Amino acid sequence: MRVIEDRARAAKNSHAAVERDVAPLDRRLKFPMSDALFSPAFERNAPSIVEVLKRVVPPSGLVLEIASGSGEHAVHFARAMPTLDWQPSDPDEAARRSIVAHAFASGLSNLRSPMALDAARQPWPIAKADAIVAINMIHIAPWDATIGLMAGAGATLPAGGILYLYGPFRENDAHTAPSNAAFDESLRMRNPSWGVRDIEAVAAAADRHGFRLSERVAMPANNLSLIFRKLDRPSANDGGSAMTASASTSAVVIGASGGIGQALVCALAANQAYGSVFALSRSKPLAPNGVRTVAIDLGDEATIAAAAESIGAAGPVGLVIVATGLLHQDGVLPEKTFKALDPAAMATVFSVNTIAPALVAKHFVPLLARRGRCVFAALSARVGSIEDNRLGGWYSYRASKAALNQILRTLAIEVARTRPEALVVGLHPGTVASELSRPFRSDPNAHGVVQPDVSAAHLLRVLDSLAAKDTGGVFAWDGTRIPA
Repeated sequence: MRVIEDRARAAKNSHAAVERDVAPLDRRLKFPMSDALFSPAFERNAPSIVEVLKRVVPPSGLVLEIASGSGEHAVHFARAMPTLDWQPSDPDEAARRSIVAHAFASGLSNLRSPMALDAARQPWPIAKADAIVAINMIHIAPWDATIGLMAGAGATLPAGGILYLYGPFRENDAHTAPSNAAFDESLRMRNPSWGVRDIEAVAAAADRHGFRLSERVAMPANNLSLIFRKLDRPSANDGGSAMTASASTSAVVIGASGGIGQALVCALAANQAYGSVFALSRSKPLAPNGVRTVAIDLGDEATIAAAAESIGAAGPVGLVIVATGLLHQDGVLPEKTFKALDPAAMATVFSVNTIAPALVAKHFVPLLARRGRCVFAALSARVGSIEDNRLGGWYSYRASKAALNQILRTLAIEVARTRPEALVVGLHPGTVASELSRPFRSDPNAHGVVQPDVSAAHLLRVLDSLAAKDTGGVFAWDGTRIPA
């Protein structure tokens, strides 16, 4: 006898091939029970789950179960609700063999042959269903599987159709029990893309595909049942672009008195994608009408915290861009040789290029919207790429940007735990006609040198093209990914 744990098995919901097999079980064949898997959790949760399902699913029709695992739930539910046809599915072949073994032994006529279905891959190999059930799935799969589940359910269910989810969830940025926190940590140690999901993030993903969270039911062992109902009409956010979905949030540009920062502020104010635009800098920047300016000194953490508190009072933030950087100033020049290294100059460069963006993240990431897409970006540089370093030199600048890239990558992993659709990235603006590059370009109009407004337009276009799967990366002005 083989044993699997609902919460320990890896529901490979992003890799398996799709088979279009929805046939009834062929009972002329023999299916050995040696193929059957058994879940200790099944005995504990099946009775309470079936009581909720009897109340919320339609009295007849087809129920599609996603990530059926061992198949024990499918048999239990099909037996408890004989007027429903039950369609189990799983992307894993061993799981499907187990489902067949349990189904054959049950003798049930309303239990179909298991389907190879990967929730993350569209389209699904089934045209329609009357209800969809996913038990202990979304925390043991990448977030892309949840997005795919919502998209597939939206395409498969009719208006009024039920999507039922069961498992542990976070609420209001907190675990509902210490045991769930420990379980979440163990999942992320096994796979950083797994983890207990926030109800708010799941509801936001469902909303974009026409679902509304209609009921939350407390279950044994600190689990929850979430019942989503498909609306008669698409959600207001369904199909909307990232810019449209950001209209209720604000945009924040830090370093707004610099060339690129000022251009970003002007572009954001012009496209009116965000409800408010905040321009932050040590000296008061020139800003378009309607843009709110806030003083900040990146060398003084107290001013960063005060600026964040002021902006947070205005509501959630959808975009933060740190548009600051230091390559040279009085007493600081990029080194051509290791013999020119100076600890004070290095500390100054790291303070501006690495530590300051990290402190901005410390105080501004908590302001990012918890539902829907949000972005934290910082200006990096191609020369921060270790793999791409072919010329040497510029020790402090290169190392400070490489360190920034590592901070952004680490931040992206942590932020994804509470904001699965967040984007944390570094941006390389190219060679821009600004004070930073002035000593190193002989002609501001030379080929390859762009004006700040052009660079800003490129960077915003890149941000709009990226998805949550790109988080943690560094991207150039033309959208290409820069190697670490």
